[in-house]
Amino acid sequence: MKTTLHDVEQGEAFRIDAVEDTEVRAQLHRMGFLDGEVECRQHLDAGPVIISRRGTDLAVGAPIARDVAITVPDR
Repeated sequence: MKTTLHDVEQGEAFRIDAVEDTEVRAQLHRMGFLDGEVECRQHLDAGPVIISRRGTDLAVGAPIARDVAITVPDR
């Protein structure tokens, strides 16, 4: 079973491995979220996941977060 962005917990660091939607992948790439460690700032139960990289915060809705594969180094 793959780990997705929807599974990440607040404060965890992770890397984004794959994004099913090519448009979402392109947007994440342009914003610098695909080339290094990303941090989960906040994860609302049934809502968005707020991620951060190099001072940029981004809210990712739950439906999209379920389609983003990640690796959490400490798991």
